[in-house]
Amino acid sequence: MTVNLIILLIPLVSLLLALILLIILFPKLNAQRKKHAETIKHNQTEQTRLRQDVTTIKETQENILKELSQLRQKHHTN
Repeated sequence: MTVNLIILLIPLVSLLLALILLIILFPKLNAQRKKHAETIKHNQTEQTRLRQDVTTIKETQENILKELSQLRQKHHTN
């Protein structure tokens, strides 16, 4: 009788431990997922800002090159 009882209790205890682990781990996993999502969003925002900076730098570089070309032309005509 006690052997049968032990055989029945082993799966029940295992199931109970599994449920406890899920109850403990699920909020932690969910919190990690939210943190990763926030990090990804922040990185995307930063990437967008850096792309805008690169575009601005390229435009500034083009303007400087145009001005330099104009100055060279003026210098050669004078």
